[in-house]
Amino acid sequence: MQVKYELDNLLEANFQIVRSWIAELMEGKITSRSINRKISSLRSFFRFHVRENHVSTNPMLKVQGPKTTKRLPVFVDEIPMNNLHRPGAIEEQEVDEYDGILVRLVIELLYGTGMRLTELIHLKVEDVNLRAGSVKVLGKRSKERIIPITSELNQLIGNYMKFRKKVVAENQLVENEILLIKKSGKKLARSF
Repeated sequence: MQVKYELDNLLEANFQIVRSWIAELMEGKITSRSINRKISSLRSFFRFHVRENHVSTNPMLKVQGPKTTKRLPVFVDEIPMNNLHRPGAIEEQEVDEYDGILVRLVIELLYGTGMRLTELIHLKVEDVNLRAGSVKVLGKRSKERIIPITSELNQLIGNYMKFRKKVVAENQLVENEILLIKKSGKKLARSF
């Protein structure tokens, strides 16, 4: 049986009505994320009406939403990752040499350093120190960290930089500060 929550007057809204509405949503198999969005909207609604003196009490003050489940991160299995590390694996699938090196570098940087995709696509040329064998990453909340890289990754970056110079010259770009660029000279997007 579905209960109707029609009120003639905003002053009639109270904590018990809101709680029974939430309980009904939960029984109706609505996800906890959706319920929490609805609760958030209702909180804003009543905050506004309290501020405008339309109601004296906010029935949402005691309301707590259902807990949401946190999604676990997805990891790459070791065997497929080892296949990608196999020499020539990416080049076998790629027609263009530059794109093959770029894809391989992206995979190696993500896997070898643990940096986030957003951090990767915002890497600048000046952030890479091949002599020291490190990469400087600007992370969340502008926290900077220095990540050491392997000699193989160091060599791969050096190899990529030679190809990158040609791309910059061919596209007549003023030296672009972003490290990873497409063959067109544009920076990588989250889905390249």
